[in-house]
Amino acid sequence: MSRAEASDTLRDYSADNRMLLISGLAAVLGGAGAVLAWTLLELIRLATNVFYYHRFSFVDASPAFHTLGWKAALAPVIWVGEGSRTRDA
Repeated sequence: MSRAEASDTLRDYSADNRMLLISGLAAVLGGAGAVLAWTLLELIRLATNVFYYHRFSFVDASPAFHTLGWKAALAPVIWVGEGSRTRDA
C-alpha cells in the first residue's frame, strides 16, 4: 500500500459529522446528569429537614444536631415502610 492510499484509508484522527453529533449528545446527557444530581441533592436536603427537624425547607441541615434521640435511626425505616403500605393498598 502506497503512502497516498494509506492516507485515504487510515483516518484515525479525522472528524466527521457523526463525531459532532455524538459529542453534542454527550454534552446534553452530561448536562442532564448534572441537573438530576442537583435535584437529588435538593430532595435529600428536603427529606432531612422533614424527617429530622419537622420543617418543609431546602436549607442545608445536618442530622447530627436533631432532637429525636435513638428514634432518629427509625425515621428512614418508618418512611419506607409507610410508602410500601400505601402502594400495596
